[in-house]
Formats: sequence, structure tokens, C-alpha cells
Amino acid sequence: EIFGDAPLGIDNVRRGFARSTESVEEAFAFARTNAPAMRMARARLRAASHSIDYAIANLMPTISASTSFSWTDPFWYWSWAFSAAQSFINGGRDLTAVDRAVVAYESAAVDVDVADQRLSVSLETAIANRDNSAQAVESAIAAVRSAKENLDTVREQYAVGSANRVDLSDAIASDSRARGDCISAFYDGQRAEAALRKCFPKASVLRMDADSTSRRNSHDDILGAFRRGEADILVGTQMIAKGLDFPNVTLVGVLNADSALSMPDFRASERAFQLFAQVAGRAGRAELPGEVLIQSRSPADAVLRAVVAGDFAKFAARELEDRREAFFPPFCHLSVVNLKSKDLHLAADWAAMYAKSLQLYAARLRQGRMLVSEAVPSALEKADGYYRWQVVVRSTSAAAAVRAWRWISSARPPVAALRVAIDIDAVNLV
Repeated sequence: EIFGDAPLGIDNVRRGFARSTESVEEAFAFARTNAPAMRMARARLRAASHSIDYAIANLMPTISASTSFSWTDPFWYWSWAFSAAQSFINGGRDLTAVDRAVVAYESAAVDVDVADQRLSVSLETAIANRDNSAQAVESAIAAVRSAKENLDTVREQYAVGSANRVDLSDAIASDSRARGDCISAFYDGQRAEAALRKCFPKASVLRMDADSTSRRNSHDDILGAFRRGEADILVGTQMIAKGLDFPNVTLVGVLNADSALSMPDFRASERAFQLFAQVAGRAGRAELPGEVLIQSRSPADAVLRAVVAGDFAKFAARELEDRREAFFPPFCHLSVVNLKSKDLHLAADWAAMYAKSLQLYAARLRQGRMLVSEAVPSALEKADGYYRWQVVVRSTSAAAAVRAWRWISSARPPVAALRVAIDIDAVNLV
């Protein structure tokens, strides 16, 4: 699948690289387009500089003229005063021209700086994008090469596995004892049944689960047929793990044992050990020896090691120590406040409010007497159209949990659209 999607990924990266190259070309085009504007801005800058020089040049003769008058003129005083006044007016006008020229010069300088800066940023960004796209292309090509190597390895492994499967099928078909009777506990019985029929086409397979036992007397019919030897393999859920006694059963298989070990419940390990030990007891109950196979991605798990060794005492000691440290039963009383509503936000908000209120209630008690969790969705978050949330309360006594619930339910009675109940000494959290 990885190898199949890789060409599409390379095409996407190459298109990105092409777009980055176009952005560089656009940046250079932008530079060429704005070159006349920059030349104009620089021309304005030079013109503003000449205006300043011209204004200052005009200002100097005006100042000089204010001091040139004839002393022989009988009206020299009035001539001097008039000349000074005229020079003052002209000098003010020339100073204003100088100020305007300076403002124009500064504005032109700013335009030049802005144009240079925009061009520089545009070019740097475009070139950086092009470089990043080139690196992405190289990474994508390397990923495709790696995926192809993995694909070749998987194909080799598949070929070996197919050969082994054919050999195993032939061996079981030829050995009446090996193809004898098998019980498999699996969470998806239909898939397991289909796989077994494909692997062992000569074997007769029965399935026992909720779907196949919906009609009346179906339990007795399936178990009776298996007991009489009318079927070689019985596939089922946990309902075939307990209380069955078939003398000719020599092999028991547990598929996907991790599903039982990974349940979101503190008693998951205890229930898994109980289930595996019980189903293992279905094999080899008569003269023929029995064999048990357990499928797991974590074969080193402590529960599985204890099941294989048949050491319940060691498992119980370890489990009790873990529960003591975590303050779980049997070292506390566990209660669960269950809330459900067809409105998700209503259920979540009220669960959070109950959790906060119960935490405040627990804080007034002696330390360690009560622990209240945060509000969380239930393991089965939605069922029958209702959203389900819960708050877990662990206390040193069941009475303390009851008092806390009476207080919170009277102080915060639930609304009509919300259903709330508390499970004192709850057996599980699922």
C-alpha cells in the first residue's frame, strides 16, 4: 500500500517544486517590473537633492541683498527697512521651498528603501521555497526506494508463509489426530470461521456465538453435533470457554489474547487469567494429551507467563500488590457515577460538574479517605442513542460514597434530559 501511494506523493511534491520554481520566476519578473519604478524613485531622489541645492542657492542672494543699500541715499533708512522686510519675506519663502525639498527627498528615499526591501524578501522567500521543494523531492524518492525494498521483503515472507501454510494444511488433512477437534475463542467468530475453512478445506467447522445461537435449542444442537464428532473444529466466543467436557479435544487456540488484556478495566488482568486458564482446561481431558496455543503480540506479558506456568499464586500476589499501590479493590470500595443523555454536551458538562463537586467534597474529608476521578467518557461511549459518561469514586467505605452521592444528588439534581445513577461497589468500569 505504501509503495502504491508513493508515485502519487512524488507527483504532488514535483508539482510543489514546479510551483516553487514558478514563484522564483515570478519574483524575478516582479523585480523586472518594478525596476522602472525603482529608477523613477531614484530619479525623484536626485531631483529632490537638486531642489534642496537650488533652494539654498536662492536663499543666499536674498540674505545678501538684505545688507546692500546706499548710504548716500537721503532716505537710506527707509530703503534699508524696506529691503530688510522684502528680504525677510523672500527668505521665508525660500526656507519653505527648502523644507519642501527636504521632505520630498526623504519621501523618495523611503520609497527606494521599501522597493529594495520588498524585492529582497520576495527573492529570498522564493529561493527558499524552491530549495525546500527540492529536498522534499529527494526525501520522497528515498521513501519510495525504501518502500520498494520493504515490499520485496514482504513478498518473500509471504511466499514462505504460503508454502508453510500449504504444508501445515496437508499435514493436518493427513493426520486424523491432528485434524481432530479444535476450540478457538475469538472476538470475531465469522472471520475466524472463514479463515479456518479456507486453510482446512477438508475439515468440518462449527461456529457458536450470539449470531449462530439466536434460535431455540441452537446451543444444544451445536454442542451435540460437536460431541458426536460431526465437526472437527468448533469456533466460538467466551461461551465455549467454560464448563465443556469433550474427551476427544486435543488442541485449544486463543486468538487475539491482547483484546482481553487491554480492556479499560482494572480487573482486565484478573478476567484474562481466569478466561485463559479455563479455556486451556478444555484440551486433553481424557487419555489423549492436550496442547494450548495463545496468540499475542506481547508474549512476555506477566499474565500470559503466569497462565503458561500455571502459577496462580504468583499472579495473585503481583496483582494484589499493584492494586494496593493504586488504591483499587479489594483495598477500597469503588463506585461509579454513570450519566447518559442523547445530548453529548449535556452529559459531558454535567459529568464535569459532578466530578468537580465530588472532588471538593472529598477534599473536606481526611486525606486518603476518598479519591474522585475526572469526568471521562465510558468505554462504550454511545449505546442505544445515548452518550455515556462516568465519574469513578474510590473510598475507604461504601457508606462514604453513599453520603457523597446523597449530598451531590440533592444539591445538584439532574435535569429531565439526563439520566444519572451510581453503582456502589461496581464490578467493572466498562
